[in-house]
Order: sequence, then structure tokens, then C-alpha cells
Amino acid sequence: PSRGYGYRTAQHPAIFLIAVATASIAYLIDPQGVGEAVFAGAVLVCLAGIAIGPWHHRVRLAWFRILPVAAAVLFLIGILARSADSTTLQTFRVPDALSFAGYASLALWLRLLVKQFPTTEPTETLVDTLLLATGAGLMVWTLAISPGLSSGPLTDTQIFMAIYPVWDVILILLTTQIWYRVGVTVPALGWFFCAVVVLLVVDVLYTWVWLGRPGSQIPALTTPYLF
Repeated sequence: PSRGYGYRTAQHPAIFLIAVATASIAYLIDPQGVGEAVFAGAVLVCLAGIAIGPWHHRVRLAWFRILPVAAAVLFLIGILARSADSTTLQTFRVPDALSFAGYASLALWLRLLVKQFPTTEPTETLVDTLLLATGAGLMVWTLAISPGLSSGPLTDTQIFMAIYPVWDVILILLTTQIWYRVGVTVPALGWFFCAVVVLLVVDVLYTWVWLGRPGSQIPALTTPYLF
């Protein structure tokens, strides 16, 4: 992708942060009413940005355009599948399988992007990223997964929830590799990295909550997903 693509997508982030903060307040005030509509709208805008951005900027590589679109569509279908049925715990596997496919598309996109930036220090980069992934993985296990093992066998729902932080760790690993290889400051990449880190933290917290109280919805904990 051209250098301009990474910069132009993050020229005025304050506008979007203010919009997200406003949406967060609306969601916290009325999670089941206006907030639900605002949350759905924010998700649609986010997914549209993921899908339209590479096409709008005429990125030449076909996989760079197709994979984000595939991920956005899979995430959107997964969200709709989860919200369409009130018996979430009984139908949890279908929307989560779609979400996992979306994560896989996003991870493949990042992996192919890594290969576009050759590095002269492959050993050092590999060691650093492996250390990061190992540390994040141990944090996920310690805070979210291991406490549930002492209270009895994990249910299918709890297992699915525990997989989300693992996907986040994979995205952090790949994003860190790209950051090393690019060698310059790209605002869009910085925002993406911060977003994945926030996603990991929230997923770990929600996994910890669901191990004890499956199906619990905490608006204050759901709000960071908007960011």
C-alpha cells in the first residue's frame, strides 16, 4: 500500500474519538434502548470503514482489498446472528464460529502484510514478538482461564469466550511484527495496535466474568468495544 494510505486514515482522530465518546454516553444511559441503536450504528460505521478504505484508496494488491471485506462481513453476520436470537447461550456456537472466521481473515491479512516489509533482523524481531505473545498469553491464562478450572468443567460457552483473547494475542503479535518492519511512524498502525490492545483487555475481563456468570452483560465493560 502507498505511504499516503496509512497517514490519511488517521489525520483527524479527535473527531472520531468525540463521536465515540458521545455514543458511549448514550449507550451507558440507556443500553437496551437508544444505546443499543447507537452501538449497532457504530459497529456498522466501523465495519464499513474496514471494508471501504482499501478500495477507496485503490490499494493494488487484491488480497489487501478482499480480506478486510471478508472479515467485516463475517463479523457483521456474527453480530446479527447473536442479536437475532434471545437464547444466546444455546446458539452461541454459530455467531462465534462466524466471528472466529472473521478473526482468521484479519490475521491472514496481517500475516500477508508482514511479508510486504522485509527485515534485516529477523531473529531479533521474532524473539521480541514471541516474548510479547507469550507474556500476553500467560496473562490471559492467569487472569481469565485458570480460575474457572478450579470450579469445575468448563462449558462450551466458557471455552468459546476463552478463545477470544487468544485471537487478540495473535493480532498483537502480527501487528508488532509489522511495526518493526515498517521502520517509520504510521498513525493508522499506531491506532490499530492500541485498538487491539484494548480489545485484548476487555476480552480478558469479559472471559473472567463469564467463567463465573455465563451470559452476564455489563454495559460499563461493553462500552470500551466502541473505542
